[in-house]
Amino acid sequence: IWTLPQREMMDRTIRHEGFHQFLDRLMPNPPVWLNEGTAEYWETARHEGGSLKGGQVRKDHLATLARSKKSLPSLKDFFYGNRSDFYAHATQRYAHGWALVHFLRESHRDNEKRFDKLWQALRTVGSTRAALDAAFEGVNWEQLEREFWQHLKSLR
Repeated sequence: IWTLPQREMMDRTIRHEGFHQFLDRLMPNPPVWLNEGTAEYWETARHEGGSLKGGQVRKDHLATLARSKKSLPSLKDFFYGNRSDFYAHATQRYAHGWALVHFLRESHRDNEKRFDKLWQALRTVGSTRAALDAAFEGVNWEQLEREFWQHLKSLR
């Protein structure tokens, strides 16, 4: 990190990689979209009122998603997707991960509750798949997908 040309890039890298260290201590096998998406969410955090505030709009990620929307997996497929697919399409998947985390944390209270339920399930339920199933039990994926894209549209 000391070789990065700008202080801001160093800070972003520290927040991103620091989040991975934090998450590794909390849960054994989080979904890759959650791990990378939340690291992206906190990477651009700003100091506000004496604390760190994450969730800034990432215009770079919004542009990536707009360019590649037709080639992205459905939200459900992304949600349950695997590591190899994520890293094989890293540019799009990092943006998608950030967008899903932002949507769950910032769109409305029901989604914030889903995010909290997922976080807790990943810390207590034996398998990642079972935690994902438990946190999103009964969700209407088509409706959630529509809400997801509406949320992203509202950020522009």
